[in-house]
Amino acid sequence: MNRARTRRDRGQGGIGALMGFLIGAAVLPLGTPALAQQPAAGEALDAARAAFEALPEADRKAIQDALVWTGDYNGTLDGAFGKRSFDAIRAFETRSRLTADGILTPAERDALLAAAQRQRDAAGFAVIDDRRSGIRIGVPQKVLAERSDTPGGSLFRARRGGGALTTDLIPAAAGTGLKDLYADLSAATPGRRITYKVLRDNWFVVTGDEGAERFFTRFAATAAGLRGFTVAYPASAAGTFGRLTIAITNSFEPEPEAASATTATARTGGAASPTPTVSGGNAFTAIVLDSGRALTSAAAGACKVPTVGGKPVKIAASGGAAFVEGAFAAGGAPVAWRRPEGTEQAVFILGHAATGGERRLVATPGVLKVAGDGAARLAAPVQPGMAGAPVIDRSGALVAVVGPLPQTMTLVAGIALGTTVPATIAANLADSASLPEADGTGEATTLGAAAEVWRARIVAVDCPGG
Repeated sequence: MNRARTRRDRGQGGIGALMGFLIGAAVLPLGTPALAQQPAAGEALDAARAAFEALPEADRKAIQDALVWTGDYNGTLDGAFGKRSFDAIRAFETRSRLTADGILTPAERDALLAAAQRQRDAAGFAVIDDRRSGIRIGVPQKVLAERSDTPGGSLFRARRGGGALTTDLIPAAAGTGLKDLYADLSAATPGRRITYKVLRDNWFVVTGDEGAERFFTRFAATAAGLRGFTVAYPASAAGTFGRLTIAITNSFEPEPEAASATTATARTGGAASPTPTVSGGNAFTAIVLDSGRALTSAAAGACKVPTVGGKPVKIAASGGAAFVEGAFAAGGAPVAWRRPEGTEQAVFILGHAATGGERRLVATPGVLKVAGDGAARLAAPVQPGMAGAPVIDRSGALVAVVGPLPQTMTLVAGIALGTTVPATIAANLADSASLPEADGTGEATTLGAAAEVWRARIVAVDCPGG
């Protein structure tokens, strides 16, 4: 305990701007405009969640990390979508004068990532392996430009204006337990106020104020001992260090050697499971035109025993399309088509993804590209089962239908990687499908609102046995 006490006496705390978000405390995203803090309609949230979850896990985490750097998100990088992620995306969209629907188009996502990279570059943020403490952690090297050794780790300090990051290792041989260190560092003393503290089986977090300085401390129990870090800064520098501390904390790995061993096992074909591949051609999405007919991809014509809701249906191919014949409950407005605008147009796709043995209605943004000869390609993270899905513009009109998907699609964390697939322009299907042309140019709407209108006209078609 003596060594732990000397650590507190040295002032090795961490930030303290109410960082309970890392362990579930309810706080608002940093810098979120008032508009983004308003309760969102359930339909809009569901549509945004579907679009977000259709992305590969790496992309989902990259979006969250970028939103940290833009000051809109103060959560962990888990790739999961909730109201905090939804509000953060809408905050970025609002500030960027975009449609604040919580759904990032590919162009909007690129703009977000670019904005975040500018902030990282300005801070000189780099994830390093700290040799003395044994941890892996992100360091804003342009902000904390001076580095020196400490008895158990390293000290990264600003040349002027205050602010420091301290890494630390208390060896297992020292006999200091996690609970002992937590009790010591979470105790309030004259001039030291604890604003948040939490202890779990193998880690703890303590935040607070000490004089005019704020601090955030996190330690974890490892085989080598207690490993952790502290970020401390003057309260007057909260504007700079708020997002830096979130980024530092999200980068923290107390046992990078264990993670490296897992990666090495995967690379050498050890116990790690290979990335699965699934067939992209044994499930489809169809657009209900009337009570007895639905439109889908022409590739569905090869299905021998199609079913909808477990009941057999018939599929008849006609030109570049196929029609599913069955008893459907037609709902919503009639399906109207519109020609794509220009050679590239932001769109979204609404279809029944078939992953993990389940069918889920997924809305995902994409870009429809039309070549000079009229051939169309869709750049989007389309999932297995979404062949035949409608490609919809922001007015809610049908502009294309997703064509056949690759025979095999590689899944990462259960999600197919973004790809480019063929699409059939709706104008080419209009006559055979008896589709009316949309009047005028249509009013722009949010993707969430458009998805809600289309929801009642989408059905999942399964093809047991391929």
